[in-house]
Amino acid sequence: MQQIAGLGVRAMRAMRASGSVCRRCLARAFTQSSVRSALGSAPPPNPAPSGIATLSTRRLLTISGPDAARFLQGAITASVVRGSDHQPRRDGFYAAFLTAQGRVLYDVFVYPDTLGAAGPDAKPGDSFLIEVGAAEAEGLQKHIKKYKLRAKFDTRVLDQGELSVWHAWDEDLAGVTSCSRGRYSSNMDFMGAIDWHKGCYVGQELTIRTRHRGVVRKRILPCVFEDGPGMNALAADMIPTETSIGRVGRKGRSAGKWIKGVGSVGLALCRLEVMTDITLPGETAASAFVPEDEFVMHFSSGDEADDRGVRVKAFMPCWLRLGILGHQ
Repeated sequence: MQQIAGLGVRAMRAMRASGSVCRRCLARAFTQSSVRSALGSAPPPNPAPSGIATLSTRRLLTISGPDAARFLQGAITASVVRGSDHQPRRDGFYAAFLTAQGRVLYDVFVYPDTLGAAGPDAKPGDSFLIEVGAAEAEGLQKHIKKYKLRAKFDTRVLDQGELSVWHAWDEDLAGVTSCSRGRYSSNMDFMGAIDWHKGCYVGQELTIRTRHRGVVRKRILPCVFEDGPGMNALAADMIPTETSIGRVGRKGRSAGKWIKGVGSVGLALCRLEVMTDITLPGETAASAFVPEDEFVMHFSSGDEADDRGVRVKAFMPCWLRLGILGHQ
């Protein structure tokens, strides 16, 4: 029987899901005039209101040894220790492995190994479980070994039969679509994945420089389809990733890129000054947000010979708006 990996799995999943979009913002976006007709595609099946399920798309790695905590402290964006005595954390937490240039390689959850996955000889505080996408597990293991050098620890990818990740949810949780982008555009700075006070780690220099000197002009935002004259009724999962979003009736650079969706909602990488009312330093009148502007994605799908299109509207979650305005 498969085991549930870590006591903090449910709590971390809940934080990740419930922190995506506040209910007030979601309700404001889903007005009768903005939600497109569901004709032309069957709605996604309703999930169970509560339950528990194994996540076959997630894998676990162990990293265990006297230098495991010190290695992770210098390799990920979050801090592995807490307090003045620098004791290893006992909770699960969200973090990322970066390149030397500060780009996200892997976003992960890190848990203390309380289940003995690394073996009976592992000491408390010296063994961790790292949760990552199944397709990225082998790549992450190679990345860890690349930077291991002479550090004293072992790492391996666990088989699904040994230990696996489960997801528990109740009536109050809503799922989010995962994707990999930049640390700021993915909103990691407002999701607790970056510790601004810890010591050096791979990619820290550009991460800190952007925070204090740079301006983040693109972020991943939730989007909803709109009705419009001549628009085809399409399901969000039919739209190719990286489809460009542009202003209706206006030329210029792309306002954003589509990522993933389901039904009539999804996520897109959006230029804040174009698709939202957030004001950024150094913006010109030509690129400023206009409330009357509409945005459209054009693409070809399957055997369709004609250019297909759908109008889309981005909206800003309350927690993200407060974070951006508070940082300016």
